[in-house]
Amino acid sequence: MSNDSRTEAPDAPRAAATPGAAVAVRRGPVALAVVILVLTQLMFVVDTSIVNVALPDIGRELRFSSAGLPWGVTAHALTFGGLMLLSGKVGSMIGPRCALVLGVSLFVIASIAGGLAPSAGVLVTARALQGAGVAMAAPSVMVLLMGITTPGPQRSRAMAMFVLAVGAGAAVGLLAGGVLTQTLGWEWVMFVNAPIGLVVLLGAVRNLPEMERRRTSLDIGGAAASILTMVALVFAFTSAADRGWSSSGGGWVVRRRRPRTRGPGRV
Repeated sequence: MSNDSRTEAPDAPRAAATPGAAVAVRRGPVALAVVILVLTQLMFVVDTSIVNVALPDIGRELRFSSAGLPWGVTAHALTFGGLMLLSGKVGSMIGPRCALVLGVSLFVIASIAGGLAPSAGVLVTARALQGAGVAMAAPSVMVLLMGITTPGPQRSRAMAMFVLAVGAGAAVGLLAGGVLTQTLGWEWVMFVNAPIGLVVLLGAVRNLPEMERRRTSLDIGGAAASILTMVALVFAFTSAADRGWSSSGGGWVVRRRRPRTRGPGRV
């Protein structure tokens, strides 16, 4: 009995260190799974800055207006911010690994569509779909990262790699955007996400475990209202920059209220 207790004792803290963790058997080494998650986050962060460098070339080729050009970036941010809370709940319902695969798949398809965009409207739509894909996958990256690592040095190293990817992603995006735009054309700031995304998808399916699923309710109306409100505000500000605040289609009409003058018979 003493021998059995000695062999079972080391496993007890390990099981307690990952409460509710993976339902499926871990499919690959922890280090490889961490690299896949960090690469996913790096891809998302790079995409937020890589398009900024190519915006002048995109505007000239697709004939964006001066006020419409920022929508190449704004559309991504609007869907990402508006769907973040809703997608987090969806991820807990269908499982983080499934949400990650679906989000990255949408991101890759939208990136290819953006690179092939023949008009400004198609590019803006592709950027919005990219933001939706990132919103679906991004919450699951942190959930999986915390679920596959144990507290202590292992988790500290994983978090350090994650923070490094977030910090260096913007600089990498600016550098890569300049190189790709000057050598291959602006389309490749979108196409470059396809091979990286495929590597992430293959690694996620083979190495990431599925986590515990939870039943929760979805506030679809709140998410829709949030997105519509932000779109209306951004449209008003961008249109006002092009048409002026007093334009009927450019936003609100700002009027200055004149003080009332008292007549001779009023006290």
